[in-house]
Amino acid sequence: LYEDVADSKAQLRLLPVLIGAVQTTKGFGQDNYETLCTKVTQYAARLLKKPDQCRMVYSCSHLFWDDSPEVVSKIKPAESTSSSLGDLLGDSGGDKTDVFGDGKRALECLQKSLRIADACVSSSAHI
Repeated sequence: LYEDVADSKAQLRLLPVLIGAVQTTKGFGQDNYETLCTKVTQYAARLLKKPDQCRMVYSCSHLFWDDSPEVVSKIKPAESTSSSLGDLLGDSGGDKTDVFGDGKRALECLQKSLRIADACVSSSAHI
């Protein structure tokens, strides 16, 4: 459906809808959910305007980390202050059946968004 839309402005309007739909849809297996998240992120990275790419790739980082109130309430507070960043981001290898959290992929989206933003800032500084 998204690939059939040729107008870049329409694609920009459609991406938040896709992100929201994927984020709120339940019942997918983890592999299918990851595939959908990856595909939406690829679409976001292919937008024509760099500022739009930056915002949409940043928005896609939320697909890889579920921060809904139901999930946040299930997270137990850290018992010690020596927890690693991987533990905080969900990379501890625990059970991920009802919570999807891929901290590495979320971080990759944020870093890509930052690179795009830096490119926007540096290109506007040269003008």
